[in-house]
Amino acid sequence: MTQFHLIIAEGFGINTNILETNIINLSVVIGIVVYFGGGFLTSLLTTRREAIVESLQDAEKRYAEAVERLEVAERRLQEAQEKAQTIRSQGERTATERAAQLRDALREDIERLGTNANSLLSSEKAKIIEQVCSQVVDLSLVRARAEMTNQSFLTTKQHTRVNEEMIERLPQPQLV
Repeated sequence: MTQFHLIIAEGFGINTNILETNIINLSVVIGIVVYFGGGFLTSLLTTRREAIVESLQDAEKRYAEAVERLEVAERRLQEAQEKAQTIRSQGERTATERAAQLRDALREDIERLGTNANSLLSSEKAKIIEQVCSQVVDLSLVRARAEMTNQSFLTTKQHTRVNEEMIERLPQPQLV
């Protein structure tokens, strides 16, 4: 490797040898930066530290708010679940009561229909019996008339004999 030195002023020059100049140049640059930029760097680091602390405090505040909102949401969820359970229980109870009411009403309707059917059957039975009796009486009268027209009326002697037989059949009074 060739070394090339530029000499600009007395005792000061640019060393182009990378191995020799790197450490020296870095120490010079760092020294200048620390000397002239120390206050600025300190101010910059302080500002950065304050921003980080403020961000941390803000994050902690948001975390606390989030925890509080989570607790509120959990309480509301618990209340909603309890209310849902209450509504479910009331619904089941109402459904059971309504079903029992409907069964009772159905039973009453069936009994009423049975009573109405029995009443209707009794009424129809009475009508039929009345019609049959009426027909029997009518047929008996028709037959009796036919017999009377075919036979001559009872003679007085026959009439007397029938009356005497009827009187004999009557119970006799007991004398005390």
